[in-house]
Amino acid sequence: MTRMSEFLLENIDAILAEWEEFARTIPTKSERSSVQLLDHARDMIVVIAHDMETEQSSTEQRDKSRGLRERTALMEDSPAQSHGGARLEQGFTINEILAEYRAIRASVVRLWMLKTAGNGSNLLELIRFNEAVDESMTESVARYTSRIEHERTLLIGALGHDLRNPLGAAMQSAQILMVGNVPESTRARAVTRILSSNKRMAEMISDLLEFASTQLGERLPVSCAPMSMRDACQLAIDEMAVLHPQRTFVLDAQAVLLGNWDGARIGQMLSNLIGNAAEHSFPNTPIRVTCYESDGAVRVDVQNQGPPIPESQRHRIFEPLARGSNVTGGSLHRGGRHLGLGLYIACEIAKAHGGTIKLASSGKTGTTFTLYLPRDPHDPTHRYD
Repeated sequence: MTRMSEFLLENIDAILAEWEEFARTIPTKSERSSVQLLDHARDMIVVIAHDMETEQSSTEQRDKSRGLRERTALMEDSPAQSHGGARLEQGFTINEILAEYRAIRASVVRLWMLKTAGNGSNLLELIRFNEAVDESMTESVARYTSRIEHERTLLIGALGHDLRNPLGAAMQSAQILMVGNVPESTRARAVTRILSSNKRMAEMISDLLEFASTQLGERLPVSCAPMSMRDACQLAIDEMAVLHPQRTFVLDAQAVLLGNWDGARIGQMLSNLIGNAAEHSFPNTPIRVTCYESDGAVRVDVQNQGPPIPESQRHRIFEPLARGSNVTGGSLHRGGRHLGLGLYIACEIAKAHGGTIKLASSGKTGTTFTLYLPRDPHDPTHRYD
């Protein structure tokens, strides 16, 4: 009798081909390349095959099918747990992870039944295979959801921490206004601080609301009208110059660069990109913004001189929470206004306009975020999705 564990290892290439074809029939939130789909599939099949060859008691068999196998603190992560964590970092949704396991199960079972048609003695092998898949799927999903919960906790903590400063500044300024004999100049500064603090808090709340809507699978709404990208870049630079008076901002615009875009969203996106460059660059170095036409689209480069972003972490830079703080500590930039949502929202705004944002980073040239935007988001022939 052919053992399924042997069948899996001997036919792994055929299984992967069948699996990839099946996986592409399952609707998912985002498009995935063949490399992303296949990068862990081979390892997953090998682990399942080895698991089937391991002797187990009836109790172990029952616990494994329920994902209840005991793991000690000293044990390394299982391949399934590593798979779940990696898929989160790559931006996969929970439904996409489940679809991967569904595809593996369906592909293997179909090929197995073709090979062993009419052989009832192989039923136990099929049961054992399903138990191994269930255990692997449970571990992957458990790791994925635990990471999501951890990041949700980080987000709440970041929100509480970052709201505390502007809230405190507004409260102290309000107390100054309550004193009768305060000089007019002091009162004016207090009013300015209150307005500035309220603006910062409103921006954080706006980021959270937009983050919540995109996590529900919705694209940010845009209301487009004719505008100039050069003027939008200049306005964003002027705003950042007020927040970072010690920094130098340089704009190089080759033309007016008219397009049909949402002015408020574009301004928000540019502010996030330029603000991120100012926050994560070396002091006394300029932040350069260059905008010009490229292959019928508008291109904007935001470049700064700072610590390079490690290659291994660049695929995560546009993820919510980004997930970390500054590159100098070995972790990631945090975009925008300290919640780690700025770069994520900038990317979502670009997508809503049919555009995209690319990243390049090195020790010699610094870090550059490049925005590609079609002049008309409603023209499907020039979208960059």
